[in-house]
Amino acid sequence: MRHSIYKQWMVMSPLARTGVGACLLLAILALALRVVGASWINVAFAVVPLGVAFLLVVAEPRLHWLTRPKPKLTLTVSGADGGQLVSGGLPPWPLQIERIVANEAAEALDTMQGREALPSFLAAGAAGLVSPPTKEDHQRARQEFGAEVETYQEQLREWLNEYAEMVLARWETFAISLVVTNAVGAAHAEAVEFVLELPESVNRSTPPVGRVEAPPSRPTYRPPQPRSLLPLGRGGWSGPYPRITWRGPGVDLNDIIPSERRRVEWEESATGRRLTAPRIDVQPGRSVEIVAPLWLRARGPGVHEVRWTAYSQSLDHPVRGAFRLEVPEEPPQRPPFGRLEGVLRFPDIEIAMGDDEAAEVDGDRADANGDRAESARSIRDSDPPLAPPSEEAVDGGQGEALASLRGAVRRWEWEALGLDPALDCPSSTRVTVGRAQPDINAD
Repeated sequence: MRHSIYKQWMVMSPLARTGVGACLLLAILALALRVVGASWINVAFAVVPLGVAFLLVVAEPRLHWLTRPKPKLTLTVSGADGGQLVSGGLPPWPLQIERIVANEAAEALDTMQGREALPSFLAAGAAGLVSPPTKEDHQRARQEFGAEVETYQEQLREWLNEYAEMVLARWETFAISLVVTNAVGAAHAEAVEFVLELPESVNRSTPPVGRVEAPPSRPTYRPPQPRSLLPLGRGGWSGPYPRITWRGPGVDLNDIIPSERRRVEWEESATGRRLTAPRIDVQPGRSVEIVAPLWLRARGPGVHEVRWTAYSQSLDHPVRGAFRLEVPEEPPQRPPFGRLEGVLRFPDIEIAMGDDEAAEVDGDRADANGDRAESARSIRDSDPPLAPPSEEAVDGGQGEALASLRGAVRRWEWEALGLDPALDCPSSTRVTVGRAQPDINAD
C-alpha cells in the first residue's frame, strides 16, 4: 500500500504535487480552526481566499500561455480575386473531328480527278521515246493512294483528339501559387503545415503541354509516270555515301546537381483527395510562398472550392479556409470548325509548323548558335469571324475589280474555316476509299 502511494506520488507532475500539497495544508488549516472553536462560516472565509490566491500563483504559467500573442495566419492564392482564381485565356473553340476528317479526306481524294501522267499533246510528241502508263498502272496507283488516304484519316483523327485533349487540359488546369502571411504583431508561427482537401471535381495534375506537333500532311495523288524506252546508262558512284557521326561524351545531370538539393513536393494521400505542403516558418509581418509546385485541374465548367487547414504547434487550434477555382461556361451558339484550316489559323494551343511551312516563314531567321529557330502558330487572341465578310461598295473602274478580287479572297479564307456545314465537300466529292474510279485513259 505504502509503495503504491509512493509510485503514484512520483509519477505526478510538479504542478499536481503542488496542488495536492496545497489541498492538504488547507484541510489541516480548516481542521485547526474548527478545533479552536471557529464556525464553518469563519473557516470558509479564512480558507477560501487563501486557496484562490494559491491557485492563481500555481496556474500563472498556464494563464500566461493563454494570454500570450498567437500567430494570425492567412493563405492567399497568387492572381486570385477575392479568393477565386479564374481560368485565363479564351474559351476553347469547338471543333467537329469527324467533319474535319471527312472534308480533308475528300480534298485529298479530289486530287485524283482528271490527273493524267502526261498530257496528250506531249505524249504524241514523245511517241517512241516513252511508254504511257497502262490502265492497270492507273488502277494500282489509285488503290495505293486510297490506302494512303485511309492512313491519313487515322493519323488526322488521332492528332485532332490529342489536340482537343491538350486544349481542354490547358483551359482547366491552374498553376497554384500559395502565399502564407502572418499578421503584424502576431507571434512567430513555427512548423506550419498546410493541408488541402480536394473535391471530387478537382485533381492534382501536371503542367499542361504548351505545344502540339504539326498535323499530318494531306496526301496528294501522283499519277504513274511514263516509262522511258531509251537505254540510260548509269555512271559514277550510286551507292550510299559514307556518313561520319561524332558522339560526344555523355553527361549525367546527377553528377552535376548535388543530391542534397532535392525538389520539395506536396505529399499526396492514397486517394489523391488530400495534399500536404512542406512545413514552413512564418515570422510576424512576413509573407512566405510555398515553393512546392502545384497544378490542379478542375474538370467541367463552374466554381470548384478547395478547402485548406493550417496546423502548427504555435496555434491553439487549426486555422481553416478555402479558395475557389472557376472554369467559365463556354459561350453558346459558336459554330464548330469543320476544316483543318480553321484549327490551324485560330489555334487554342501552340502548333509546331511543318518543315516546309517553317522554312517558308523563318527561312532567314536563326538563333544564336546558327541553328534554325523553331516556329509555331501562336495561340489565338481573337475569335474567328462568324459570318462571311461583306462586299465593299466601290465605284466602277479598276477599283471595283480589285475590291471584287479582295472580297473573293476574304470569302474563300472564311469558307476554308469550315464554320458553315453547307459548304462542306459535296457527297459526290467524298469518294469512298477503294471505290472504282473512271478510267483516265478512256476516250
